[in-house]
Amino acid sequence: MRKFRLSAAADADMRKIAAHTLEHWGKPQRDAYISELFEAFSHLANAPEIAAKIDNIRNGYRKFPQGSHVIYFRQSDTHAIEIIRVLHTRMDAPAHLTSP
Repeated sequence: MRKFRLSAAADADMRKIAAHTLEHWGKPQRDAYISELFEAFSHLANAPEIAAKIDNIRNGYRKFPQGSHVIYFRQSDTHAIEIIRVLHTRMDAPAHLTSP
């Protein structure tokens, strides 16, 4: 079973998503949505090829839609992926992904 890890930016994204969801939809929805995102991370770690390549934005990166967000990640080594960002579908992804 392959693993995933969150970048500092992705960890901050998840905290913001959790806070926003809690504020607008309550604790049960927050817990369910965060759980769905973490399930998607695990699924992507085991089958990264299901995600679309986005080499035109950042070489080696992939994206996968999940709920109202898009998960951006890269292969970090042979046994793990690194979740780079978790951005809302309406956010300008290239602006958030093109800087190192």
